[in-house]
Amino acid sequence: MTPTQNIEALGAGLANGALTALIRLYPAIRDANEAQRERACAAMRAKSREVVDQMLDDTKAAPWLATPSLQLAILTLAQEGIKVLKAEGVGIQPA
Repeated sequence: MTPTQNIEALGAGLANGALTALIRLYPAIRDANEAQRERACAAMRAKSREVVDQMLDDTKAAPWLATPSLQLAILTLAQEGIKVLKAEGVGIQPA
């Protein structure tokens, strides 16, 4: 596998994992409209470079933490999407 293929596989795995986590952790996303879902995904994309850089730094410093670092990256991205959805009132019941 070439370095480019490795990065593409990492990106695809991270994106798939983050979207799966977002849906599982915040099922109210099903109530969001298309624009709200896109804004949640945009927030996740905006955070992705920072998250990937941190994950790579952590993994270089401690290779045995590669799996937990990936899991943390996935959860961090999902949380970014959840923050946007909550800010837009998706899934929040009126008092």
